[in-house]
Amino acid sequence: MVMSFGGPGNVTEPVEGHRRAKVLHLLVEASEEEFAYNELCLARASTHDMGVCTLLKSKVQVPETLRLYQGDGSVRGFLSCLRKALSDATYDVIHAHSPHVASLLLLSKLVPPTSPPAVFTVQHSYTNSNLNARNRLLDLLAFATFDRTVLVSEAARDSFPSIYRRLAGQRLCVVPHAADLARIDRTIKGSGDEALQSGFTVASVGRLIPIKNPETLLEAFLQERSPDATLVLIGEGQLAGSLTRRAREAEAVESVRLTGLMPRDDVYRSLWAADLFVSASLGEGMPVAVLEAMACRCPVALSDIPSHREIAADADFIPLFPPKDPNALARQISRFRQMSNAMRREIGRRCRELVEDRYSLSTIHGRYDAIYRDLSYTPPPPG
Repeated sequence: MVMSFGGPGNVTEPVEGHRRAKVLHLLVEASEEEFAYNELCLARASTHDMGVCTLLKSKVQVPETLRLYQGDGSVRGFLSCLRKALSDATYDVIHAHSPHVASLLLLSKLVPPTSPPAVFTVQHSYTNSNLNARNRLLDLLAFATFDRTVLVSEAARDSFPSIYRRLAGQRLCVVPHAADLARIDRTIKGSGDEALQSGFTVASVGRLIPIKNPETLLEAFLQERSPDATLVLIGEGQLAGSLTRRAREAEAVESVRLTGLMPRDDVYRSLWAADLFVSASLGEGMPVAVLEAMACRCPVALSDIPSHREIAADADFIPLFPPKDPNALARQISRFRQMSNAMRREIGRRCRELVEDRYSLSTIHGRYDAIYRDLSYTPPPPG
């Protein structure tokens, strides 16, 4: 079944006083790591009327102000939740945040021509090595059928083959990911220089999987290891065991900390306390962890991939290094380690300013509100 197409994809600024759209968000799950849940749902739970329908059970405590409908991981369970959500309330827009839930929405009997218009946000790039042929096909179907398809960076948009972009046409637009500056500031409020860890701390946040490339970061850190240096890897994944073994072989167990998953506020505190944040990723849509580190006033060093180049555009204080070159990254770690604290703080301040200018949550909220308004606006009857 095909969605009814909305208007052109130009995004305008929200109109003052315009009624807020009622949105049903479709997620794989509500969790600490899910951008759409944290920044588009949780951040607006007290001010917007919205529902959240998930494929999996929630991993976090969801506030009562959000209408939550949780699936059991099955197609039948998700479709049952979706039916319940749409029978309990009338929504202006349905917003899907993964190809899996987008495809289930397309397959559902709940998408007649009178159904609310639908938005699909693609949070990855086409070149992401985690994407298999099935997911690329699901993306293709969504590009062809949704009323609006949103990419989270210019780099992500450009990564998709032309057939995807042609199918979406004017219904395709870009709304970057962002950092929740207000939440970050609440979390680190009152933390002065005395709260910073002693020594030199390098931090990284992300799943410990091949595309995130934590092995290159570990090898670079081991090359430039000094007695006062610590590497903190926040996240979990299939490479945790091999990274631990490598640290043990290098007799660096005391210097390399694998924290596993951490509550989001604890991540912010760790980023605030770090001297350098590194992303050695091989592919990203728009890396939220990088934006959050910069919002925490932590200097960053990034692998030379399109989405990182987009963040670092016109920012000579953000170095880029070849993703698979531990020697080049080791030189950047050494350079930051030899800087004075004052110089690192100045770079961190400039990182924060960049996020405030380009990647604030208020900016993306306004752009999504404009999309919802464009799709749900019904002109008054004549006369």
